[in-house]
Amino acid sequence: MITIMDKQLLIIKCGGAYLTKKSTIHTLNNDNLTYLVSIIHTLLNKKVNNGQLQQYNIILIIGAGSFGHFEAKEYKITSGYNDEEYRSAEGMVKTRHSVLRLLMAVTQACLERGIKAMPVSPFDSWLTDNNQVIQHNASMITTMLGMGLMPILHGDVCLDKTKGCTILSGDIIIQELCRHNGPSRAIFITDVDGVFDRTPSEHGAKLIPLINLSTGSSSNQHDQVSTSSTLEHDVTGGMKAKLQSAFNIAHMGIDVVIIGGNDTDILNYLEQGSGQETHSRGTIITNKE
Repeated sequence: MITIMDKQLLIIKCGGAYLTKKSTIHTLNNDNLTYLVSIIHTLLNKKVNNGQLQQYNIILIIGAGSFGHFEAKEYKITSGYNDEEYRSAEGMVKTRHSVLRLLMAVTQACLERGIKAMPVSPFDSWLTDNNQVIQHNASMITTMLGMGLMPILHGDVCLDKTKGCTILSGDIIIQELCRHNGPSRAIFITDVDGVFDRTPSEHGAKLIPLINLSTGSSSNQHDQVSTSSTLEHDVTGGMKAKLQSAFNIAHMGIDVVIIGGNDTDILNYLEQGSGQETHSRGTIITNKE
């Protein structure tokens, strides 16, 4: 007899550098999109040992990658609304049109695998003030989860009370949803295998399998990782912003996984546990002793 365990909530942030070919405008990484959908499909229908069926609720957040970053940079969206100097209105429309193309491509790929994916665009429900979130739709997301839907949010143009407009990154969205929706774990899927002690492409770079913020030595490790692991590719801060977001989430008492690879790599890591020295990929960030 199979018993169904209580559903746990996972919030997955898939980076734009993983999902798209960031150097080529409006270009999907189709292989990685297939991997992402396979991961989600498996987690939504996951079986565990002893005859128990473990099912998850999932919130998916996608980075913009080559959809949106080019337009946001060209029109200086993060500098605020200045239509005379930056043609901000035109830039907001073009940036949104671009990110919505990616949102619908991911939604369609999910639907083709039978995943009840609901696209949720933050523009008309989130608000910032000097880049600080002052309004969000976390309660609506909770309602959607209760209906058996998987919400998909994305980095987006956002109205800002002081600046007029800005970019709301997926790394900020996942922090707010973790704070208000309380997942069992947050997962960052990236174009690198995890967090390294220096830029991953450098000779001798070593994977850091576990970062424990509760230990006395973690502050030095925190500083080293924050300043040495960077990806200079987007208007939302690259790997530094992702790491800071992950640290903030870990301080909420929520374990964070940062990992890259194909669907088999990532699913094997999630099944086997995290932070083990034997792992060749994946980093867990925790604030638990």
